[in-house]
Amino acid sequence: MKKNTGKEAPGIGILGGGLAGVALQHFLRVPSEVLEKEDRPGGLCRSWEADGVVCDRGPHIMFSRDGETLKEMVDILGVNVEKHFRRNSIFYRGRFVKYPFENDIHALEPEDRYRCLKEFLFNPEAGREVRNLEDWSYRMFGPALAEAYFLPYNEKIWKHPARELGTEWVERIPRIEADDMIKSAVGVSTEGYTHQLHFYHPREGGIEALVRALMRNRPRLITGAEVTGLERNNGIWKVKTFKGEREYPEVVCCLPVNEMLGFLKPAPPPEILEAAGRLKVNGLVLVLITYPRAEPADRLAVYIPDPEILPHRVSWVNYLGGRLVPPNLHAAMAEITLPGGADSEAPDVNAIAKKTTEQLRRLDLIPSGVPVKTRAIWEPYGYVVNTHGYSRDRELILEYCRETGIETLGRWGEFAYLNMDAVWKKARLLAERMNKDR
Repeated sequence: MKKNTGKEAPGIGILGGGLAGVALQHFLRVPSEVLEKEDRPGGLCRSWEADGVVCDRGPHIMFSRDGETLKEMVDILGVNVEKHFRRNSIFYRGRFVKYPFENDIHALEPEDRYRCLKEFLFNPEAGREVRNLEDWSYRMFGPALAEAYFLPYNEKIWKHPARELGTEWVERIPRIEADDMIKSAVGVSTEGYTHQLHFYHPREGGIEALVRALMRNRPRLITGAEVTGLERNNGIWKVKTFKGEREYPEVVCCLPVNEMLGFLKPAPPPEILEAAGRLKVNGLVLVLITYPRAEPADRLAVYIPDPEILPHRVSWVNYLGGRLVPPNLHAAMAEITLPGGADSEAPDVNAIAKKTTEQLRRLDLIPSGVPVKTRAIWEPYGYVVNTHGYSRDRELILEYCRETGIETLGRWGEFAYLNMDAVWKKARLLAERMNKDR
């Protein structure tokens, strides 16, 4: 990949080279340049290698309800792509329940199965006012289902009680119909979240292969260029980085918008900075555990709602194809969220890896009696946390950016819980508008 480090600056400065930034540049038909603080672009859509295993920085799969977006993502990979069937489970009270939980309550004990079905069909919380995620889950699923999986799992990921969380993102959760719920209770197979039942993943190179494909044509990229200052003078944006100053008529913020506001000149009004200070992030510890095993992986991921177990999800890289893992080796990726993210001190990832391995052995998700190797990394920006007041603060910030002439894009530029397909589509739409405006 050719890097541009000259003094000449193109028309649009893209601050941050995660998926949002590189996808935007891919779709732009006007000059642009990406400034990325790391040694290569991709952000969370990078991959890393350990013990011969190529794994994503958290499992990434390609799916979408938007057929055009999914086709674009798949097509750009050419022959370097494979289609897979989602085979995920929830580890609940020592047994595997097919994901999503409500589509396999037949796997539960008879009394639990009965309660889940009864309280879904005759929900005592059906008229509950929805003020937060806890209210929504009781009204959506009934108490038994909500308390068995949805509430403990989401409180584990977000590290907040559900009553402190908003409901803006729940529109992505399909509502299960009564007929499917009855089938689920009596053991008739049903599938939920059908838009992700089949998904795609690069055959080689991990999800970073998608980023490389986006950067294949005419990339203008400066790596190691962490942005430290942003100021507009006479209609030109002056961007300070560790590699000097750049100038652009237009800028798009794809890095964390709360950080950008901290170095924007002149400083935003106090109410904007206060709103940015209230935005919350959960960091993510990724623990890769490799161990000898000849059998193929029988599932992609296991979700663990038990709050006493560190990981909320464990996925197996093997399931994504034999070119990502050496023969006769299994590679499990455990994910652990921690509150605070970039605002907190980096955790002791080795201690977390040790405890995670011990717990997964005890649950028999990792076999006992075999040698294991672990590698762990810390991602300070993992998840946007949708606490009360989040939407108001976010909209206040984004409106200020629009008024100031700064476009925002991506999970962190927009501070929104966006999947890859949503980031891709938003990048395409923004590029189309900017192409037309110029």
